[in-house]
Amino acid sequence: MIEQRIWSFVSGNQMRVLYEWLQRLPDALVLAHPSLGVIQALVLLYTNHWQEASARLLVVERELDPGEGALDGHGQVLLGQVTACWSLLARLSGDLERCVALSQRALDLLPETEAMPLTRLLRVGAIFDAAHAYLLSGEVSPASERLLVELVTYARTSEYRQLILRGLTLLARLQGLQGRLKQAAATYEEVVQVILGPQGLHGLIDSPAYYFGLGDLLREWNELEAAEHHLAQGMALLKGTHLIDADEVWLGYATLVQLQQAQGRYDQALATLDTFMQLAQQRHFAPVLLAQGAALQAHLELARGNLQAALRWADTWSLPAEATPSYPREREYLTLARFRIAEKQGIPTAFNLPAVLFLLERLLAQAEVSLRMRSVLEILLLRALVLELQGNRTAALTALARALVLAEPQGYMRLFLDEGPLMVALLHEAQRHALAPRYIAQLLEAAGEQGVTEIHLHAPTANALVEPLTTREREVLQVLLEGASNREIARQLVLSVNTVKKHILNLYGKLGVHSRAQAIAKALTLHLLIGAGEQWDASNH
Repeated sequence: MIEQRIWSFVSGNQMRVLYEWLQRLPDALVLAHPSLGVIQALVLLYTNHWQEASARLLVVERELDPGEGALDGHGQVLLGQVTACWSLLARLSGDLERCVALSQRALDLLPETEAMPLTRLLRVGAIFDAAHAYLLSGEVSPASERLLVELVTYARTSEYRQLILRGLTLLARLQGLQGRLKQAAATYEEVVQVILGPQGLHGLIDSPAYYFGLGDLLREWNELEAAEHHLAQGMALLKGTHLIDADEVWLGYATLVQLQQAQGRYDQALATLDTFMQLAQQRHFAPVLLAQGAALQAHLELARGNLQAALRWADTWSLPAEATPSYPREREYLTLARFRIAEKQGIPTAFNLPAVLFLLERLLAQAEVSLRMRSVLEILLLRALVLELQGNRTAALTALARALVLAEPQGYMRLFLDEGPLMVALLHEAQRHALAPRYIAQLLEAAGEQGVTEIHLHAPTANALVEPLTTREREVLQVLLEGASNREIARQLVLSVNTVKKHILNLYGKLGVHSRAQAIAKALTLHLLIGAGEQWDASNH
């Protein structure tokens, strides 16, 4: 009966009952039925007995060992079941790399059409485990999004509401990484509609992920009170929940820490982070999550001006700078960049900014290729700060202009505000150059600046060009985007410096602007440049 009704136990959130039933069965009986052994391991995972679950899976694997021969069809199915359980354990501990690899192997072993309820359940679980691949690679292309949409559609055909919830929250997180905050909010709203009202979420195992994800969106929009309310609900549910991914636990704690930072409650934020680190060690979370926690702690110390505490993190950071940047460690790389920026501000003679700029350029290229516009924005802001400290204000304003044009339609706020006084000063400079005046006024007002709403600048308002750009003018404009000087543009396009100056003057006239920074901002607004603007459009399609 247990083997036949496993789907009902899982979908009805009755795993504690099933755990008690299985505890009453003689161990010899469980060993005589390998599928029952797999179910027992699955139940142990769902009830947070990870070590016991691992031991049971190892027993089943040993029983499957055919020696020098090959497994028969039934043996392959059992191996697929065991592999799917290992994938679930990896996901729960936050080891997404192992989770995705094991889930793909399980899908190769488990038949697509299978009457056995356990096999169907574990195959569906493996499909959703494999869908976490974008959180590992950072690849959030339209193809990645379509896969999740298909999974949500598939989940709707089942009676298992947890699958619908998991699919929608995964989709919303992907849309957030794409930079599409408004679409992500709409997807979270769909969760409530599908689950039949907010009260329906409380009985579902994965519901804290919904509150954490939506809370993070509200925090980014600087709706701090609403964000705090949602995070509190998620944390309350987390206390009574066993089966939730370590990655989602990290999302909740990290968002709460960033919220407390935004509220100026640094001591409380550090205490919250310390609670997470203790939990992570107790539950044996994957090392990558511990590393992210350490990086966030260093980020907090920098935000409150404790450079020495951040220095201790930087001195013990284990990832070599020459390693190929990977998305799961992006937070660490960006924290290192912030540390070098703070170091330069405190020690003007420090010679580290060229290396930081090189690192940011590599990260930016990777994020743009992956269409991860949320990362693109953050990297552009840090690049602008580095360039400002190098004394290259034109290039700094160019980078900031790109970020402003991309961020304004989605209403980003904390991304700018959390970078502190240096970013506020640069926003003031951008305002003097008439870059996104309304948006910058909102940002400065949120930062607590006085009188910013009364500043009126003559910003270019035309939505069309006075006259179309020539091919050569477009080429010059494209190189301007990279912050090149007149001499560098001349060398790259094989022109004289005087000819470049004439092209730039013509550009100013046609765009109705008076500076390079204004030209870049206007060109981005009118989609005249190849690059981040077009990639943003692609992510919205």
